[in-house]
Amino acid sequence: MDEFLQSLIFLAFIGFVALPAWIVIGHRLWRGQPILEYEQHRTVPWNWVDVLIAMTIFLVAQGVCLVVAMRVAGFQDMAEALHDPRAQLPLLAGAAVANLLTFALSLMIILDRTGATARDFGLDSGPILRDILYGFVGFLAVAPIVYFIQMVFNFVMKIRYDHPLIEAFQDRQDLTSMAILSAMAVIAAPLTEEFFFRVLLQGWLEAMEVRAVGHARDESVNNFPELGESIRDLAGEPAPSVATPPVAGWAGLPMGSVPILISSLLFASVHLGQGAAPAPLLVYALMLGFLYHRTHRLMPSLVAHFALNSTSMVMLFLAAGHGAN
Repeated sequence: MDEFLQSLIFLAFIGFVALPAWIVIGHRLWRGQPILEYEQHRTVPWNWVDVLIAMTIFLVAQGVCLVVAMRVAGFQDMAEALHDPRAQLPLLAGAAVANLLTFALSLMIILDRTGATARDFGLDSGPILRDILYGFVGFLAVAPIVYFIQMVFNFVMKIRYDHPLIEAFQDRQDLTSMAILSAMAVIAAPLTEEFFFRVLLQGWLEAMEVRAVGHARDESVNNFPELGESIRDLAGEPAPSVATPPVAGWAGLPMGSVPILISSLLFASVHLGQGAAPAPLLVYALMLGFLYHRTHRLMPSLVAHFALNSTSMVMLFLAAGHGAN
């Protein structure tokens, strides 16, 4: 079947599946209700130093893991390894290991530096089923737009979505390689990217915005006994809490808008050089940032990210199977 027709059928299918999500969202907007209720939370206790630490750990971990992966693949020169298909899978695996190391080490160091709790990192198991629902609804609401933009770039502008994982998946048809690549795309990438771009970066930007516009509400830690007295910022003061978002934040925009935009732009920018990837991913990242802003939990955006990557991997798998036939 023609590739354009396949893409069009898929877009129609995903649009049909998304109809219930659009109906629910439209109904809430018609009634003057927010798409997603803003949930009370404390602003995060880390600052730019902790974000810089996480970035440094990422760069060092990437360098070390990629060198190890290159040696395991039997190469001595990185430039040679990057252009040899035999090193493709080991290098991707090394990058995935580096991402997971960044997540674990950053979490431990920031916990020790700031006294943050699991809830500060968005790790709250209480409303897990509701958060999973939020994530899937977010995916359904935005996925048709994302895939439409991707189609425009692919078939109108002739700029294809290009990613090393996609190339590796297309080059390797054995089940072991497919399983490894799927784990990288569906588990490692969403976990580390949501942790850094939403929790660490956007969480810090939102904390700065709350303080900058003067709408922070200092409340006793006793109002939040589950957080404990250890929640302090680097100055030793209790982290301000926000029950409802102020009307205006930076630049007079709704509170949280600028942090969402900045984190989304940075998320899209790390995909530069991957063809059309930054454009649809920017749109999707805005939704991920919205989910985190309204809940300040990791699970909703993680599930939405997981759903997008899983759908893309299924499409690649089906395309590979069709091509093999």
